[in-house]
Amino acid sequence: MERNYYLPKWKSAAPGILLTIFGAPLVYLNLHMAISAEGSLIETINAFMKKPYLIEVMPFIIGFSLLIPGIIILKKGKKALKAKLDHRGFYYAPMKPPSIISGLSDFIKKMRNEYRVELNFIPYDDIKYMSLEKHMMGVKQIHMITQNSESPNLMGLLELKASDKEELVEAIKKKVSEQTN
Repeated sequence: MERNYYLPKWKSAAPGILLTIFGAPLVYLNLHMAISAEGSLIETINAFMKKPYLIEVMPFIIGFSLLIPGIIILKKGKKALKAKLDHRGFYYAPMKPPSIISGLSDFIKKMRNEYRVELNFIPYDDIKYMSLEKHMMGVKQIHMITQNSESPNLMGLLELKASDKEELVEAIKKKVSEQTN
């Protein structure tokens, strides 16, 4: 029995939607103002070539730099794998501390379709205790203790739906009880 648990689609599309919402008006307004001032798009480009003003073009560049990644994220956005169960054990995506460098490298890998989620593995034999407990503001969090008394960082699983968390905990408890009997 293999089961995969993914991040909800709306959560993986949210960055693309926000970038598109902020970028599209900047591009549209700057193009509209430039065309209406000069009369046509060709005259606007010719006027810019004669006397380029960076201040006039900067909002367009910023809008375009927000719009293009937003569209790419929406177009290439896929489901993000957060957890996986199979016959050997439990795999989960750990939450990494945020940094600008890792965020940019992840974004570039996503654009090239090279992005793979690195999953940590815990065999069923190593799981001693597992439960679903209320976390901050009523959000349910999966809590686990392994045989060597470590509690793995399962904060990355907070983003899963509540029903998926309950199903995951029940499936792992069932597998652990089968392994011990």
